[in-house]
Amino acid sequence: MHEQLAVKYDAVPDRLLMQRFQAGEDEVFDTLLQRYQAPLYTFILRMLGDQVGAKDMLQETFLRVWERRDQYREIAQFSTWLYTIAANLVRSELRKRKLRRWIPLGHQSDDMPEIDPADDAIGPEELANSSGLRVKINEALQKLPREFREAVILRDINDLSYEEIATSLNVPVGTVKSRVNRGRQRLQELLRSYI
Repeated sequence: MHEQLAVKYDAVPDRLLMQRFQAGEDEVFDTLLQRYQAPLYTFILRMLGDQVGAKDMLQETFLRVWERRDQYREIAQFSTWLYTIAANLVRSELRKRKLRRWIPLGHQSDDMPEIDPADDAIGPEELANSSGLRVKINEALQKLPREFREAVILRDINDLSYEEIATSLNVPVGTVKSRVNRGRQRLQELLRSYI
């Protein structure tokens, strides 16, 4: 009986999975999680620049999907809705980090070093498993302004359409195209000495 309930959802479109999820079939959430956790983690990691923060943000994104499943409407693709949630969480976190850099959060002794959250952008495991070019690209991505970094990652790494990105970021398609283009140009400038 339980095996009959464990229907393979691999070929089922996202919108139908969300309909079933909204109707109370909680088991379909696992399929959505499996489909999107790797590309979403990549997006968040490249936006935040640290693995621990990216893992936390990934969990928070899927927690929000679980809690707000009834807010999803088929006017947008599920992936667009998902990336919108993640992008909003990332923006909020980046604003908090910026504030933390400028506003002391308590007394700090002289022997306690100041911690920059972006310092562990590339962990030792990733560094050991990646080529020098990948490391340089990640470093260069972190140097881009947030708007350009978001657009380039969503377009070139997560392969979203300009329209999906526009919906996720709540900006016109022309703005997305401009940000992607300008972000790519800045990346080329940053990587010119390496390539």
